[in-house]
Amino acid sequence: MTNSTPNFYALLIGIDFYFPHRLPEGYYYKNLGDVSEILTTLKPISKTL
Repeated sequence: MTNSTPNFYALLIGIDFYFPHRLPEGYYYKNLGDVSEILTTLKPISKTL
């Protein structure tokens, strides 16, 4: 049996873009960019894991 470091994988599911349709009460979703921010954060530290 080898003593190796296991690979770490993450599946990022989210919505970065909402179409500009308004809801009945006038509310709307703004573009959050959540997945892009998480990916930007994880890339540098993924090399150290």
